[in-house]
Amino acid sequence: MTKQAILLQDNAVKQIIQKLKEKDEITFKSPTGSGKTVMIAKLMSQLLQQDKNLVFIVSSLSKCELAQQNDYTFQTWKTKLKNIDPYLIDSYSGTEQSGVIIEYGHNIYTVPRDLTRKGGRIMSGPLNALIYNLQIQNKKIILIKDECHQAQNNIDAIADEHKFYKKINLSATPQTSKFYIDVEITDNEAIEAKLIKPYEIKGNGNSYDIDKYKELNQAIDIYKKTRSQYQKLFNMNPCLLIQIPNSEKGENELIHLKQLLNKEDLEIKWMYMCDDLKQWDTNDKIKLINKNQWKNEWKKIAKLSNSQIDVIIFKMVITEGWDIQRANMLFQIRETDSETLTEQVIGRIRRNPILTNWLDYSKDAQDIALKSYVWGNVKDKEREFKRVKSVDIPKIEIQTTTLKDLKKVYESNKINLEKFIDKPITNVLNIFELYKHWSSIEEDTHKIVWDHIKTYADWFKFSNFIQEIDLENKRLLQDYKNSIQLDQKVGLAYESYFEVLKVGPNNMQFGPCDIDVQNDKFAWKIISDQDDIDFFFDSQAEREFANKIKRLGKKVWAKNFYPNSKISFEYINITKKHSFPDFILLDNNNQYHIFEVKSFNVSRNHNIDPEEYNEKVMRLREFYKELANKTNYIFYIPIKFLNGWIVYKYRKGNEEERTIDEIIGDINLNL
Repeated sequence: MTKQAILLQDNAVKQIIQKLKEKDEITFKSPTGSGKTVMIAKLMSQLLQQDKNLVFIVSSLSKCELAQQNDYTFQTWKTKLKNIDPYLIDSYSGTEQSGVIIEYGHNIYTVPRDLTRKGGRIMSGPLNALIYNLQIQNKKIILIKDECHQAQNNIDAIADEHKFYKKINLSATPQTSKFYIDVEITDNEAIEAKLIKPYEIKGNGNSYDIDKYKELNQAIDIYKKTRSQYQKLFNMNPCLLIQIPNSEKGENELIHLKQLLNKEDLEIKWMYMCDDLKQWDTNDKIKLINKNQWKNEWKKIAKLSNSQIDVIIFKMVITEGWDIQRANMLFQIRETDSETLTEQVIGRIRRNPILTNWLDYSKDAQDIALKSYVWGNVKDKEREFKRVKSVDIPKIEIQTTTLKDLKKVYESNKINLEKFIDKPITNVLNIFELYKHWSSIEEDTHKIVWDHIKTYADWFKFSNFIQEIDLENKRLLQDYKNSIQLDQKVGLAYESYFEVLKVGPNNMQFGPCDIDVQNDKFAWKIISDQDDIDFFFDSQAEREFANKIKRLGKKVWAKNFYPNSKISFEYINITKKHSFPDFILLDNNNQYHIFEVKSFNVSRNHNIDPEEYNEKVMRLREFYKELANKTNYIFYIPIKFLNGWIVYKYRKGNEEERTIDEIIGDINLNL
């Protein structure tokens, strides 16, 4: 995993623990594929370190499959976290004569939602008996509801009746009308940390043509190309998911899909799964497996990274809780207005297939692993997006930068790694503490130290000073005069998109910014059949600043829409980060002006920690000062504070404090 991914997950756990001190019930939102189960395992472990009297009941969807999946993750992490002791409650615990038997003495109990129904084998006594036993021992029970967007009324009633200590709701798509989101890992945060993939919308998916299946043929062509890449780079087969309707129309679609996919020249192996086991089908030899074992065996085979099943056709059966990391494409024939259903299905193709061994692959391989494609009616009732394309105006092309490889920094500074540890070990740490230290360091530090390790004695010596080495390495990389290096020149993406912010009549400061693409020299045009001119930006501050830039008339300018953008600059803020500037302007003298807009005002989505935010801005100021010197661009950090603005301007390594009007005047004079 990337260092940023580990920090993102650990920070979410830290926030949840803090919120639990303030509230008895909280909701945690995190995208599908971002590691919610791992984070919950870490959360439970840290809470148990603080209070050994805690016991967790984890309620999962479905009769058993998602619960088994969660329990497997908990069992895997048990060896690392030591203090968690998970147990899976399922319908096979016990006998028909004795009923379900639940072992006592564990501190985590995972139970499928469907087994908690009234009158069921679990609810007839065993679960209630377990809860009574725990409460007699003065245990404090915390209920964790996985996929809380689905109703779990029975387990909620149990929690209320027995007055559970705390309740934690988890989902990638919680109902905002029902749950207040206390802690969130956003989509963009998960993408930047390489936890999940962004996705590219390639078509509508619903355009059915019995003779040509144009879009599906396009999807299959792209799939076959990615299959070749996956097999060569990752020894893995990717997977194309095709979702069909539940209705009779879906049965007709299935007939035509089979005809198309069975063509010998395609060389495609497919599998069809639905709620009715008898209807499952495939053109692969696994069809010969004993029919009584179909469901379990077929699903297991389909999930394998080297599975030969290229296409999985389904209705609803894999919308939640089925991890298939090799899936990278979705063709959605099914039409749906459900935001939750759409997000859950798309989440199936967004998992990073090489997340755990990310550092073993080249940059080109990593880029391929992070691509996913969607054909479908991707609607979102609460979140609406507009697609944009770049227009034919003077070309914007930006020189990007990265930080040098740490080895080059060492070589240029003639640094010997041994100097960091040429002192006695005063505080000998055990192997578990050393492991934690290794997991907290930067990837660059990890690589360069391992180059010097030949024996266990070397490992032990370096390990006791690894955090000190990592801190020194960060200081070296923050010496931007020596660490910034020019990378590639990149332009705007051909296409991108932005989110349309929903606003009420009293909040129009968050509303759209009308832009006349031709007269305002804006570098984007909305892709629409209608005369659509409403551009939305990420914040009130950005919108206000966009209106300021419009005053500049003939200058060419663009919003750096984050999706699909490669215009970024690498710097250090605790860990390596990429600054994606908000606006880019090209003046009449071909001078680039680059803006990163900030605001200390509270947004409508979350509060701001002023101290933490100020630290982030300070890091950016240090970086932009040297970046302006390296690139010969003029950089700005406009900061909104209450009703006013402060603008830091960087040119040729110098920092000035200016006003908005002064900046506008400078650019108009081509300074």
